[in-house]
Order: sequence, then C-alpha cells, then structure tokens
Amino acid sequence: MTVILVFCKKVVTEAVGTNFLEKLIIKDLKTNESRELEVKGLFFAIGHEPNTHFLKGQLELDQQNYIVVEKGTTKTSIEGKLVLTYVYFHLIIL
Repeated sequence: MTVILVFCKKVVTEAVGTNFLEKLIIKDLKTNESRELEVKGLFFAIGHEPNTHFLKGQLELDQQNYIVVEKGTTKTSIEGKLVLTYVYFHLIIL
C-alpha cells in the first residue's frame, strides 16, 4: 500500500540513503523538533496556488480559485471545456 503524507511548516534538513533515498530528517518550524521518517520518495510542493485569475467570469471557480468540476470527471461548468493539471484538485493537508 502506498501512503502519501503532506507536511506543512516543516523543512527537510537531511536526505539519507546509500543507493536510493531511505529516510529524511525533518524539522518542525514551530517546535524546532526534528524527527526521522522512513521514505521511498520525496516530492516538494512549493506555493501551491492555482493560476486561474484569467478565468474569472469564464469558468466557475470555488472560493480558493480552483476550477469547479463535475465530481469524478474533468468536466467544467461549460459544455465541452475540460480541465487539466493542478487547477482543479486541492491538496489534502494532514
């Protein structure tokens, strides 16, 4: 089973591994505490904010400016207009 964790207010202080990434040392920016986390991969999301300002008034946007789609699809509020990439899904913060 693959588990994806999203951390906020944390920094990676060290990436550890012999031939591949095995663990990270992460530091909490609020408490200054560090912890070790066994991992098999790492993805950085920096400044995740949808660049949809130019679509206001053309497509339905939610309060966070993500494009509103029909649940389980990429269909937008306009017939025949589909959406791609990060402008329609929200990151789930754990």
